Amino acid sequence: MGRWLTGVVVMMWLLVLLGGAFRPGGQAAGVGAGVGQAAPVLQAATLDGRPLSLADLRGKAVYLNFWASWCAPCRLEMPEVQRLAANLPPDAALLTVNTESSPAEIQRFLQEHGYDFAVVQDGSGKAEADFRVLSLPTSLFISPEGVVKARVNGPLTYTAMVEYLKAAGR
Repeated sequence: MGRWLTGVVVMMWLLVLLGGAFRPGGQAAGVGAGVGQAAPVLQAATLDGRPLSLADLRGKAVYLNFWASWCAPCRLEMPEVQRLAANLPPDAALLTVNTESSPAEIQRFLQEHGYDFAVVQDGSGKAEADFRVLSLPTSLFISPEGVVKARVNGPLTYTAMVEYLKAAGR
C-alpha cells in the first residue's frame, strides 16, 4: 500500500510541474516567463496613474524587477537598482513592478529612501502570475526583441545587473 501511495504522490507532483507547459499561453506556446520565450504582455499603471507597457520599451534591453517594500531581500537590492537607474545606458531600460496594493505606501517608501526609478503597481497580482513570480525579488532581463534572456530569483548587485543587461542586449 505504501509504494502505491508514493507512486500516486509522485505522479501528482509531475502533473503539477509539467501541467503549466501544456496550457494555452504556457511554455509550449512560446510565450511565458521562461528563458528563450517571448515575454508576456505587461500593461500596468505608474504610481501617478499613467499607463505603461513593456511593449513601450521594445528596442531596448530591459531589466524587469518584481519587488515589495516589506521584502527584506528587496530592500537590500533597492540601492543597487537605484544605482543602475542613475547609470542606465541609452540602449537599456529599467522597469520595476511593485506587488503591493497601496500606491501611497509604495510612494512613501520610495520617497523615504530617495528612489526615483520607474515603478508600476501590480496590486491585482496579474503581472506576478503572468511572469510566474514565486519569490521576491525576481528579475528578468529581456532582449530588445522582447525575448526573456535571463531570470534571477533573489537580490542582485549592480555589477550583476549591468552584466545581465549587456547580455540581453546582444
